[in-house]
Amino acid sequence: AEFTERNGHNLVRLYADEGISGTKIKNRKEFQKLMRDAKQGLFDMVVVKDISRFARNTLDSLDYTRRLKNMGVEVFFYNDNIWSCESDGELRLTIMSAMSQEESKHISDRVLAGHKTSREKGVLFGNGNILGYRLVKGKTSVENTYEIIEEEAETVRLIYDLYLSGLGIKAIASKMIELNRKKANGGYNWETSAVFRVLNNKTYAGYIGYNKSFTASFLDHRRIPISDRSQYEYVKGNFTPIISEDIWNRVQA
Repeated sequence: AEFTERNGHNLVRLYADEGISGTKIKNRKEFQKLMRDAKQGLFDMVVVKDISRFARNTLDSLDYTRRLKNMGVEVFFYNDNIWSCESDGELRLTIMSAMSQEESKHISDRVLAGHKTSREKGVLFGNGNILGYRLVKGKTSVENTYEIIEEEAETVRLIYDLYLSGLGIKAIASKMIELNRKKANGGYNWETSAVFRVLNNKTYAGYIGYNKSFTASFLDHRRIPISDRSQYEYVKGNFTPIISEDIWNRVQA
């Protein structure tokens, strides 16, 4: 706003994606709206405080400044004093964007290191609410624990007992529907996949599972499931198991 007033421009609109990483353009609704408004000729200049707020991906920075330039819109990066339409604008933008991208990589590496420390301390990630348990948050994440919901825990124990008695997953799913047993999401329409997830979740034996997925690239943050269960890492939790470790091992066998 100060820039526009000082330079005699009219402020058309502020675009801000609060709390969303600059590495993922497709998830930034405000950024996408900016591009649509530019296409409609709503403005002829975009003022960005810092390159990292525009994009932390070098290719995206160049791509979108070029798109805006083709629409007749200039981009001014305030902190770096870069004008996209100047002769050396793209060169300077490439250098600064590469530095911003490298900083994103360092942040990603620090996050991964933090996750490793959390695993060593047995921290419960996510919302922690699964069939049979509710998450009880402590003063710090290390103190988070699970509390058994007995009615749901009975369903979990029943699924394990039925499987050990010789019933298949499809038959167990039908039995859960017949007995009107509620799922974790509150529904009653049991699918074989839901039964399979219960039988493959070592949390019920008192363990916290880690390393079940990984981030393919720090630029898009997309999580990819790890299919090889031998790579999973389990840490003994600070909560009461719903089933014994012996039952867990027999079911896995």
